[in-house]
Amino acid sequence: MFEGMTREEIIAQFQRTIEADVARKENLEKRIKELEAENRQLRRLIGVDHLTGIPVRYRVMKFLENEIARCRRYDGSTFSVLFLDIDHFRKINENLGHLGGDAVLRELAQRLQAALRRYDAIGRYGGEEFLIVLPNTPGDKAILAAERLREKIVAAKPFVYGDKTVTVTVSIGISQFRREDTAPDLIEAADMAMFRTKDRGRNCVEPDSRP
Repeated sequence: MFEGMTREEIIAQFQRTIEADVARKENLEKRIKELEAENRQLRRLIGVDHLTGIPVRYRVMKFLENEIARCRRYDGSTFSVLFLDIDHFRKINENLGHLGGDAVLRELAQRLQAALRRYDAIGRYGGEEFLIVLPNTPGDKAILAAERLREKIVAAKPFVYGDKTVTVTVSIGISQFRREDTAPDLIEAADMAMFRTKDRGRNCVEPDSRP
């Protein structure tokens, strides 16, 4: 390959080869970033949270609105809403770092989604908050379902990130649909119930207190 070439020509050829390799690498890295951005945009378009892989807020809200409409069409049909919040999530971030906190959010979302029935709905409502809709589930059964999620799905198995292990607990508020309820009514009632768990020390379930 280098026969008949001077030392300077050989060095120049090596430099051109290295520069070409660097350019190809830079182009590849640029394309990877473009694909990642396109993937994030696609996830947003189809309504999937890019971090947890579960539906985004507006999709679970749409499901909630559809469930309200369905129950209004059929007398006696009801459902419940769970508002779930990770306890002391700031401390988790401080202990594991933000990447570790992200890993906890992903695994928690996967555990919750795997534990729900195929016709239930879950979505990421906020940073460490999740909204769950349980069709054909009155308040008393929703309490049992929420306790199962809290005890057996979340707290029973520690979360591992690298060489660190953390026990995660959640607080869950519950609201049951009434015929006059709107989606905001149900979310507010469940959210308020969740906030009452903080007075009880967190890591518990609180039902709807509306008369």
